[in-house]
Amino acid sequence: MTKEAGTSLDEKVREQEIQIDRISTTLEVLLERREKEKADFCRTISADIKKKCVSFSGKDDNRAAEFYCTNLSDFN
Repeated sequence: MTKEAGTSLDEKVREQEIQIDRISTTLEVLLERREKEKADFCRTISADIKKKCVSFSGKDDNRAAEFYCTNLSDFN
């Protein structure tokens, strides 16, 4: 392999590494956003379930909502 070809190959490798870093960063941002949305959803569902449980049981019991959100990952 010539020196020019080696340099060209090194440049291509660097470009690919930059692309990989960009994709990795994008995926991290999307994962963080997904986790935040999932947490927001669980809080909303938890509040809804809590309201319904309180109206039936007359006490402040959030176990059903906690169970639902804990097991939400089974459906992802």
